[in-house]
Amino acid sequence: MDGSMWMLAQGGAPWLVGGVFILLALLLFHRSLQALCRLLVRTVVGILVLAVFSPVGRLLGISLGVNLWNGLVLGLLGGPGFGLLLMLHLLAPG
Repeated sequence: MDGSMWMLAQGGAPWLVGGVFILLALLLFHRSLQALCRLLVRTVVGILVLAVFSPVGRLLGISLGVNLWNGLVLGLLGGPGFGLLLMLHLLAPG
């Protein structure tokens, strides 16, 4: 028996079908996954920017939280998002 027939005979058919299904799903959702990965990278960079700004902000009396939501705002909006977070911090009570 050659390798592929042996795998099918040993119960490997579900794995083969599952692998083909995953490959087709990746091909179908390629652009969506690419956009999601780009957002993830931008969010991580936004969190790093917040972490770098945190000590400087304390000297200026401005403290933005280093968290996922602020990172997502920076990841989605970039520089204007940073301005939005600063404006919300200055306008929000407490």
